[in-house]
Amino acid sequence: MRIGCLAEIPLDPTRLLLTAISFSIALATFFILKRFNFSTKARVGLIYSHLIALFFPFILFTTNAACGAMCIGSCYSNIYNLVAYSMPTTILISSLTGFFAIPALFVFSSKKEITSNSILKIIKKYSKTMKIRTPKLYLVDRAKPLAFSFRSFRSAVFLSVGLLDILNQKEIEAIILHELSHIKNRSSILKVTNLLFRVSPLSIITRFNRDNSEEEKLADAFAAKIQKSFRYVNSAKRKLDNFESF
Repeated sequence: MRIGCLAEIPLDPTRLLLTAISFSIALATFFILKRFNFSTKARVGLIYSHLIALFFPFILFTTNAACGAMCIGSCYSNIYNLVAYSMPTTILISSLTGFFAIPALFVFSSKKEITSNSILKIIKKYSKTMKIRTPKLYLVDRAKPLAFSFRSFRSAVFLSVGLLDILNQKEIEAIILHELSHIKNRSSILKVTNLLFRVSPLSIITRFNRDNSEEEKLADAFAAKIQKSFRYVNSAKRKLDNFESF
């Protein structure tokens, strides 16, 4: 009986249309990622969009097959049911995939670890003080000053060539402290009950900028507390702002 129900699932135009649209979005986002240079957070968002569009047709087929095996006709009665039954699983699988794949992608694209003894000394010293696993430290080969970190099962901090060129040692220390604060705060609350929220598209990445969110303020305050002054955090931000203004 169930095999008969499964055999009756039609390959109708609605499914074909959804599949065609989904694969078209996947190809478009991949092309945009390869062709254009976006900010780090925009790239992460595009990667998640690509993953969702790529996985959706396969989840759609699996959902239909499961509904057919159980003779649940309502699963595939119209386009709204098709999306409603398939999209939550698609988002879950895409988020879990991105949680591991996106940091790996940025690590692979950066390729080069920072070997400067002075910078390594800073990150090792404060990681030990904060009782967190020392994150990997990578160099981004870009003239634009950038600093960002991934908060994952193995965290990493990324500093660009341009950033190291325009900042002095104390300002670099302030930025590293800022990023370590993000890593510390996120790792301490990465519990199973909060996992789905924490692997949302933009939650695993932080970037040093003038964001006035509470989390950014706390990270700035932590760096200032360790350095006993907001001087170096603020001067680093001013230099980044001046670069942007040119």
